[in-house]
Amino acid sequence: MSTQKRFIIKNTARSNRETNKIQEGKEIKSLAIKSIINSGYGVFGHPYFKYYDPKVAEIITMLGRQTISEMQKIANSLRLTVLYGDTDSLFVNVTDSKESATKFIDECKIKLKIDKP
Repeated sequence: MSTQKRFIIKNTARSNRETNKIQEGKEIKSLAIKSIINSGYGVFGHPYFKYYDPKVAEIITMLGRQTISEMQKIANSLRLTVLYGDTDSLFVNVTDSKESATKFIDECKIKLKIDKP
């Protein structure tokens, strides 16, 4: 079943080159933002950084934990199984439908105020 889904997704991706380019751009942007945030933690927590402030590093960590915690609550409210979570990611098992995954993502965006212009 998973292999069939993979082939469907792969074939859909091939037929939607333009859509894939847009999606790839979003993924790159997301990784860039993640790198900047992680770097912020690193530099503010480093005593030789000009603007060293361990409180800023602690706030960055606290906000990350808070975000992951909220995402876990959203997943649980939608009866999704959380497989794993750490400082900057959350793995949720969505086996029933693509709609469940989309609902989880949409709920996270709304409740965490993500993607607001």
